[in-house]
Amino acid sequence: MLLSERHIFIYTEAIYTRTTYNHMHNNFTATTRFANDTDIKQLLFIVNNKDTEERTKVILYSRIGKQQLLCVIVDSVVVGFLGWEKNYNNNPTSWFIEQITIDSNYRKQGLGTYLMEEFLKLAKLDSISSVYATIQKDNQKSLALFTKVGGEIIGSTTNSEYLLQISLN
Repeated sequence: MLLSERHIFIYTEAIYTRTTYNHMHNNFTATTRFANDTDIKQLLFIVNNKDTEERTKVILYSRIGKQQLLCVIVDSVVVGFLGWEKNYNNNPTSWFIEQITIDSNYRKQGLGTYLMEEFLKLAKLDSISSVYATIQKDNQKSLALFTKVGGEIIGSTTNSEYLLQISLN
């Protein structure tokens, strides 16, 4: 389901609401927006994996084209992103988070939580009932982030991965 003009207007209004963070004597303003083609260089810098750069670039361009890549911006610079797929398990009311990444220089400042919260607002506007993700069992930081925003472990996909769900109803 594509966002209607009304949803885009409401989301655009909500997404550009500025949120000021005060953390460890660092004052900055963060915003979110959909990624665009001009962000690719910075997105690849954040991922920072030369071994998979071409594959990553294809995935990022695909998500940009489908408006399924949300960026967090600080001081006019993209410092993180969240990419997702719609229709998880062929369910039009479920989305699957493929990746969330924050530049290492901006971690531990609440930006991952802010990005997730903005993403969940978007999902609710699009009448999504559940958001899913898989997380490596030893990735305590990602597990903490997902549980902080309401995620629950609902199973395992492999011996090394949890399946998490965030219910939006």
